[in-house]
Order: sequence, then structure tokens, then C-alpha cells
Amino acid sequence: MEKNYKMKNKTLIKETLLNQLKTQIDSMYSSIEKKHENVVLDPNDTHDPEDFSQQDESSIMEDLFQQKINDKRKEYDLFLSIDFGPKDSIIPGAIVKTQRTTFVIGIATLPYDWDGERWMGISTKSPLYLHMHDKKIGDKFEFLNQEFEILTIY
Repeated sequence: MEKNYKMKNKTLIKETLLNQLKTQIDSMYSSIEKKHENVVLDPNDTHDPEDFSQQDESSIMEDLFQQKINDKRKEYDLFLSIDFGPKDSIIPGAIVKTQRTTFVIGIATLPYDWDGERWMGISTKSPLYLHMHDKKIGDKFEFLNQEFEILTIY
């Protein structure tokens, strides 16, 4: 029963984080569309050089924002591809409970509360992940002068 609960919980956590990423992407698209509407100059209006300068600057900002959207989509696609099946060591798709925090391995998030506990998603590129990678239940690791003991991995 405990194993089924953990796997259902794991699926729900993955879906929740994917929905948060999708919301971020949608919000970014909405912002870029609003900015684009403000950039387009009406050819029938009279324009001064400052209008064209602002249009150029806005176009550059739009390109930079589009790059951020592309990066976020890649992050979404990568997280979507991670196998969240059962794990017995710390690899992508694992959920790792320590005495301090429960970690979701595969995507970076700000710390958040879930069922009254502190959770945080970490990327496999994060320095923290390098300290915990391939560890197993009962192992300990240190990060930023704090010791973590791995209580559960699933």
C-alpha cells in the first residue's frame, strides 16, 4: 500500500511541476504578445526618430525574451522525458527525502510546501546534485556546511 501511495504521489508531483512550467511558458508568450503589440508602428501615423529607436529596442528585447521561452520549453521537454518510475539511488526522476528537505530530481524549483513538508526541485546541473548523485538510503552528504542524511528514495 505504501509503495502505491508513493508512486501516485510521485505522478501527481510530476504533473504539478509540469503544469507550473506550462503556466510559466504561457505567461511568457502572453507577455511577448503584449510587448509586440506596443512595438508595431502604424504606417499611416507620423513618426519621429525616437519612435523607430524604441521599435528597434523593443525588437531586441522581444528576441531575448523569445530565447528565454525557448530555454523554458527545452526544460519542459527534458522534464517530460524523465522516467519517474521507482528508484533506489539518486538519479533523475528520484524523489529523495532527507531530514531537512525532500528533493525532486530533474528540474529546478524554488522551495515549496507539499503535505506540510519542505520540498525543492533540483536540476542535474546543480552543485547540490553533484554531492548527492548515486547515493542510496542511509548515505550522508554535505552541502554548504550542512549535513544531509538520505531517509527515503522512491
